[in-house]
Amino acid sequence: MAQKSIRKHVQSKAAENLALEKKKQKEFTKKVAEINPDDDMKDGTIYIGHLPRGFYEEQIRGYFTQFGTVNKVRLARSKKTGGYKGYGYIQFASDEVAKIAADAMNNYLMFDRLIKCEFVPNDKLHPAIWKGAKKRFVWLDRRQKHRALHNKVRSKEDIKKLHGKLLKKDTDKKAQLLSLGIQYDFPGYETIIKKSLKPKKLPTKVPATPIGSRRKSTRRINNNPEETV
Repeated sequence: MAQKSIRKHVQSKAAENLALEKKKQKEFTKKVAEINPDDDMKDGTIYIGHLPRGFYEEQIRGYFTQFGTVNKVRLARSKKTGGYKGYGYIQFASDEVAKIAADAMNNYLMFDRLIKCEFVPNDKLHPAIWKGAKKRFVWLDRRQKHRALHNKVRSKEDIKKLHGKLLKKDTDKKAQLLSLGIQYDFPGYETIIKKSLKPKKLPTKVPATPIGSRRKSTRRINNNPEETV
């Protein structure tokens, strides 16, 4: 009974793996038997460029799953605007699938654009290429950040450090000019810092004229009732 059940299981498994041509069934079953599912598959990465607008992470993942399992998708973005740069990388669970996908999709016409695909070996990938690939992208307004950092109210210690950096720049410039044989003395930041540290004189206030001393109107008033205007 046990042998019959084993035979039925083998026959059912053989029936699942059918070749496209009946003549090549034996060769096909032999190749399937040589495949060891316990072997570790190496992941493979492809470069994809010249992407059309609207073909982003979700669309790329959904489209390229027809070749095999897609592990990660990452598209390049601009740090200033957060917009897409038109290229990215796709990681497949198998490097063989990645090579097939790259060959099939290279120079593929999509929305009036020829997509460029190329297989990239793992040793040529940047170590931080997949950093934050599974996180949701949050755009950071770097201009606003630097603007707020530049316009923040500085303490006395911060101002002192800033003055020291500016004075060091001047001394380095003077030393560089002397090393070139140029004797040139310029005021630099030292005079500007001294002027800024001097107490500023407050402008003298203009005395306000009292209300009673305002000029009276010089308009003539007609007191004669017989004259009409």
